[in-house]
Amino acid sequence: MVSIALAVLATSYGQTTLDDWELCEIGPCLCNQTEQLVWCNGVRYSAIVLWQFFPPDTRVVWFENNEMQNFESEFVTSKNVQRLEEIRFISNPLTSLAGNGFTYLPRLESLEITGSSATSFQEDILTELRYLKKFELNSNTVLTTLPECLFMGLKNLTTVRIYNSPVLELPQRFFFSSSTSVVNVAFDTLTATAIPDNIFDSSPTLRTIAVRNCSIAQIDSDTFDDVPQVQFIDLSSNLLTLEGIPDGSFDPVAPVVVDLRNNPLLTALPRSCDTAGVTCLFDCSESESPEENDTKSEKEKLQEI
Repeated sequence: MVSIALAVLATSYGQTTLDDWELCEIGPCLCNQTEQLVWCNGVRYSAIVLWQFFPPDTRVVWFENNEMQNFESEFVTSKNVQRLEEIRFISNPLTSLAGNGFTYLPRLESLEITGSSATSFQEDILTELRYLKKFELNSNTVLTTLPECLFMGLKNLTTVRIYNSPVLELPQRFFFSSSTSVVNVAFDTLTATAIPDNIFDSSPTLRTIAVRNCSIAQIDSDTFDDVPQVQFIDLSSNLLTLEGIPDGSFDPVAPVVVDLRNNPLLTALPRSCDTAGVTCLFDCSESESPEENDTKSEKEKLQEI
């Protein structure tokens, strides 16, 4: 039926032979051949299935406001988009999202889910994405839990960002199964109040860690024991106290920069910042040395990663 519908569309353009990207532009989605991007904004998923042609060399697809509950593997095969490298789901419910939907996407490197209605995700949703490098959850306003084994088997995963969601707890050993590759991790504006002491277990490649704008009141003395290469830890905008940062907490990762700014209950630098090689950024310091200014500049660069 889809083939017949596309044939009718092509016929309406006369006898001119259309190339793949011209045929793409006939459909309801926006097509950008230069970026190899198809952006379906405000189009029902059923209409995309029926009317949209995807060129075989499509590299990026954005689904936005499509009333999508799920993403099926049949879509990938019927639309011949096995070469996709990036998918964004924006403002779609996705309450039935399952891992088998990504079965035929061996090249997918980046997956973003923003503005869904999911309260959690099945632990196997990423299982088939063996070459996934970047995973982002953003502004999922009813997302309260994360499965502990979400990254199982993802040995190429380098970047994880989870933002603006009411996640109540950070999972134990969250990165254990993908520990050979993860470099950058950011948790931002969540409801979580604690960092599990084993969340970063066996994560030798981690370079930047951010747990900011949450309600973290304390960390364990061994939280950062298994991240020997970390260069920057952002704990800003939390509820940390002097008692909540045990002595020696940052010793295993020195030299390291630790951002403790905007923790209103933290009245002075904790003793953990006295260790050689540990540089703490803190609101109440009376003056800043040139070295600290240089560190801030480096910190800002790291935040952009």
